[in-house]
Amino acid sequence: MSGQQDEHSARRAYDAERPAFLCKYCPPERVDILENLKVRFSQPAVFNDIFECLPGTELQTDFNTARRQLIAKMVGTLIENPHWDRKARRAFERDELKKFEKWEKEESAKNWHQRLCEEVQIRISGITGVLCLSAKWDNILMWSHYASEHRGFVIEFRGNDSFFDLGLQKVIYSDQRPLLKKEPDGWNGGGVELFVTKSTDWAYEEEYRKSISFGKKSPLPDGGTFVEFPKLGEIDPNNWPLYLVDVPPTAISKVICGWRANSETKARIARALQNPSLKNVARAAVHPHRSMFRMERSVVKA
Repeated sequence: MSGQQDEHSARRAYDAERPAFLCKYCPPERVDILENLKVRFSQPAVFNDIFECLPGTELQTDFNTARRQLIAKMVGTLIENPHWDRKARRAFERDELKKFEKWEKEESAKNWHQRLCEEVQIRISGITGVLCLSAKWDNILMWSHYASEHRGFVIEFRGNDSFFDLGLQKVIYSDQRPLLKKEPDGWNGGGVELFVTKSTDWAYEEEYRKSISFGKKSPLPDGGTFVEFPKLGEIDPNNWPLYLVDVPPTAISKVICGWRANSETKARIARALQNPSLKNVARAAVHPHRSMFRMERSVVKA
């Protein structure tokens, strides 16, 4: 089989894994996505799940070894300075013990490997933007949590649109966090799992996510691309930049208004869909099922 055929086979298999539609739940103010045809790709560190791209660790600081190393260091320093008088020796010992006690207190609250895990989350967020989507339009919890208690709307995207050809991944739900290995350059499972693994508590979302890298890119000899992580000092976790990405009109198939969406929200959506490039986008509305705990939708005529 030729390389081209291999590529086509892989593409068909990948397409088969994509859902027919991908849904973004939006609060009323996000009608601007339709008005401007731009959507935000957010940094993992700003998500409502604090575990996003935050690896775990099973390593613990060995305080007994640290104390032995401190004593050995202090003894060595005293041997190297036989000219010190009793007062100087006592001052040295007191200062070293005081610094160690401060370090021990800080390390007991959060060891160095935990801090390294947090740095991983910040560094990834420094170069990565993510668009979170769901395979379902009728999830009651999603309507409540992400569409302002049914006052918002859902944008339904075509899963086979070229917009999702790169960077689309299905989220894995697990009780086990990806763990950072002893080396600071990787985690178990090869690394991909860190980007797509969430707690089973979130399984109801049936999430897919599209990721884009905004970091500095450099070509590699093998034809690949290396994305450079920014230095920690260059990242302000309290002031993340806003990444807005163009949405191709062909990717949008339908807009579904929430049951509690007010007339202003509906009117803004209707006006946005008057854009000639969105003329093929259908409109629908949802309402509670008459006897069951689920939502139903009906077509809205223009």
